[in-house]
Amino acid sequence: MKISVCIIALNEERVIKRVLNCVKKFADEIIFVDTGSCDKTVRIAKEFTDKIYFFKWIDDFSKARNYAFSKATGDYLFWIDADDFISDDNIEKILKIKKSTDLKDTYMFKYSCGFDKDGKPSLTFYRERLLKNCSKAKFVGFVHEVVAPFGNIEYSDVEIEHRKEICSNSKRNLNLYKKHLPISNFTAREIYYFAKEYFYLGYYKTSVKLLKKFLNCTDKFAPDEKDALLTLSYCYKILGENNYVDFLFTALKTVGLDCEILCKIGDYFLEKNDFLNAEKYFKCALSLSKNDCIGFCNTEYYHLYPLLQLIYLNFKVGNYSRSLYYHELCKLNYLTDKRVEFNENFFKQSQKNK
Repeated sequence: MKISVCIIALNEERVIKRVLNCVKKFADEIIFVDTGSCDKTVRIAKEFTDKIYFFKWIDDFSKARNYAFSKATGDYLFWIDADDFISDDNIEKILKIKKSTDLKDTYMFKYSCGFDKDGKPSLTFYRERLLKNCSKAKFVGFVHEVVAPFGNIEYSDVEIEHRKEICSNSKRNLNLYKKHLPISNFTAREIYYFAKEYFYLGYYKTSVKLLKKFLNCTDKFAPDEKDALLTLSYCYKILGENNYVDFLFTALKTVGLDCEILCKIGDYFLEKNDFLNAEKYFKCALSLSKNDCIGFCNTEYYHLYPLLQLIYLNFKVGNYSRSLYYHELCKLNYLTDKRVEFNENFFKQSQKNK
């Protein structure tokens, strides 16, 4: 297998050397496409590859990425962003795939975009990352672009980390969507992400309107549908609508058992002081694993969060021993978490005061 690493970039002098140092360890060629940098990005890239191309930015990420793909000569295409990072352990895993005699068409790699205070991934999902170089390897979508996985697909444990150092223009994506109006031309996925851009900026009523439009589409992607329902629930709660929990139950019915959904329903009952139902949902969440996750995986909901809520819940109803039991379970894996540290000090002080 010969791998062509394809990167598009704009003014990324702060981080570009980091990612290039990563990919040079497994790339047979590096295709670097600049979309209009006015800093040292291109100069740095030339230290790693002579395959430098320039693409005039036309408000369409797919066109830029497909242009990079068109310049690649390798058997497989690997795309990555300028502010991504790959650890040495994960580079070794990619090198192992290169040596495999049982090659797939699409390799799905984990993509970690959020990290806790200890630097551990807190938000992870799969992306199509390594693709056979063929006509099916084409990005679609002018923003939040994607290649539809094709052929024989393998879900790998290779992890790519998104390590952004500087926040970009928060309205960039929203403005791109507005430039591509009318919305009647949008796919379901584009409507979903359009709604999310409004949500991130705090325009909850507009987000609700678009999310409902998305849910009426026939070509929905299941993980997007789950997140849309969770986002609707959050928006309704922020807007003071008491029926926000209805979207959580709809998500549970649509998706099935999912830790994040179960925890949010547990929180609802906890707020209502319905401790029996709250405990039921938190325990159910605790019984599942990350492998049961659909789409975006907020890792905190898979073990830590339900444990913390069960500690609080049992203490609140006067079941001290049960609360301490769940705290001891927490300590097994999360002793450095600030909330667990707080509980540890609390329980120690409580025992001294007995």
